[in-house]
Amino acid sequence: MNNAGGIWTSDFTLEELTGTQVVPEDEYFVLGDNRRSSNDSRYFGSIPVESIVGETSFIYYPFNRMKNVQ
Repeated sequence: MNNAGGIWTSDFTLEELTGTQVVPEDEYFVLGDNRRSSNDSRYFGSIPVESIVGETSFIYYPFNRMKNVQ
């Protein structure tokens, strides 16, 4: 626990995991990997599938996890 009474894990508080979000059919809810400063679906909402124009094919970072994505 921290001084404010929140519960912490290694990189975020459990309070950030509360609440519900309904994602409409044919849409995606995307999250950035830096929870404290990512502007993602928590701020902009879900993304229609037709707006997605690419896909992940390679992980560059962290370097010890560099690999092709199948």
